[in-house]
Amino acid sequence: MRETKDQNGTALAARITLASGRRRSLPGLQHSNLYPFPEFHVDFQRVVNWWS
Repeated sequence: MRETKDQNGTALAARITLASGRRRSLPGLQHSNLYPFPEFHVDFQRVVNWWS
């Protein structure tokens, strides 16, 4: 999970690391004050469980 802060508040994004070492954010799994997603933590945990 990546957390960034700016003048609008805190934004959270789910990130994965590819086999090549490059990191990518999952565009459908983000949360911020501007674009709230109340189920972010639940869906993030689903992704972690699926990849584990």
